[in-house]
Amino acid sequence: MNNQLLEEAIKICLAAGEILKNFYGEDFIVYIKEDDSPVTIADRETNDFIVSELHKISDIPIISEEKYDDFDKSNHTFWLLDPLDGTKQFIKNEPEFCISLALIENNQPIMGIIYAPITNELYYAEKGKGVKSNIDINSPSEKIHAITNKNNLNEIEKKIFNLINAEEITKVKSAIKYGRIAINKHNFYIRFNDSCIWDIAAGHAILKEAGFEIIDLITHEPLIYDPNNLINNPFVVIPRTLEKDLNKIYKLLEEV
Repeated sequence: MNNQLLEEAIKICLAAGEILKNFYGEDFIVYIKEDDSPVTIADRETNDFIVSELHKISDIPIISEEKYDDFDKSNHTFWLLDPLDGTKQFIKNEPEFCISLALIENNQPIMGIIYAPITNELYYAEKGKGVKSNIDINSPSEKIHAITNKNNLNEIEKKIFNLINAEEITKVKSAIKYGRIAINKHNFYIRFNDSCIWDIAAGHAILKEAGFEIIDLITHEPLIYDPNNLINNPFVVIPRTLEKDLNKIYKLLEEV
């Protein structure tokens, strides 16, 4: 992979972040999509800008959360874009939203960029070249610092966090969580609901380079990114050093 492509894609994401900053905190109309998720003019303008700029640096096709109906699903290499991950937080003037951009090749993410413009967090990675960030990368911790996206844990989450001896549990919304895991601020996350492939792909590319894996809780294999199926199963983010605990987690889930 040409490193210049990553550098250009990062510049595009940083510039797109300025668009989001201009809308952040302002009044705007919120529309509801067919899947009942919200969308704003900020989502759409950021999407249009990123798509236009990506076309200038490569002829790689693009799947975006805001536009995917006309995508040729026979493509094996494509950009996967969420121009505003965390729209609900954006609407509430909460800073934990981000731009999430990944490059997919043969159903696997080989490049990922996550940029949170308000908190000024930038995480990026390219296959085989490690993780980079404008945030200090911590040394891996032997303690388990888990992430949840809920205010209140359900019983199965409590059991799993107890199983892995989680010493700290922090609520984090949007794909920012994957960047924070990659720099060892946290090191465990489990999601019990399905998700769209553009929500996860950039984070997956970054986490793989940081020594983590995202495992499908149904297939027990790493997540894949298939343009013919835009939905991924529930999954767990776990450091490779803790993969020995996966069978215990699977067994616990079977009991539910």
